[in-house]
Amino acid sequence: MEIEIIIPIVTVLLGAFATAVLGYFFGMRKMRREYRGSIGQEVWKVRKETYAELLGYMKILPLWPTRSGKATFGELQRLSKKFRNWYFGNGGLFLTEVSKRHYFDVQSSIQDLLQRHPDTKEIIDPDIYKAVRKKLSALRTEMTNDLLSRERDLLTSKNEQTTDSGINET
Repeated sequence: MEIEIIIPIVTVLLGAFATAVLGYFFGMRKMRREYRGSIGQEVWKVRKETYAELLGYMKILPLWPTRSGKATFGELQRLSKKFRNWYFGNGGLFLTEVSKRHYFDVQSSIQDLLQRHPDTKEIIDPDIYKAVRKKLSALRTEMTNDLLSRERDLLTSKNEQTTDSGINET
């Protein structure tokens, strides 16, 4: 008779223990997810601000209106220094791995060019201008990917989305 009483009690206790352990495990998992989510939101906000600063530095080599034939290697040297100050100021902390690779690719390319063209008053050749712009464009693309700033709104239908000019894309 005693075993008939003990088995249901042990079963209830084991069930309660398993429920408590699983509840704790899933509760901690949920808290970690929420914590990461809140950290992610804060990182995104700071990243947005720091990326905007870096983007502003890139305006010395625009596609339109082009400065090809006007920009100098001295300006490229100053751009590299601004990038370095941005990186070590606080921006580098917020680069994703992919954006960081593009950042270093830009910096490396600029340094290579400055080694070959030490005259800071020399005008940048149109082909070099185009090549540096292409590297800056790749960096900007990764920055927008990091911020998800070119993602379509999942709640808006394609018919409701328009381009920057206000023209419907469909």
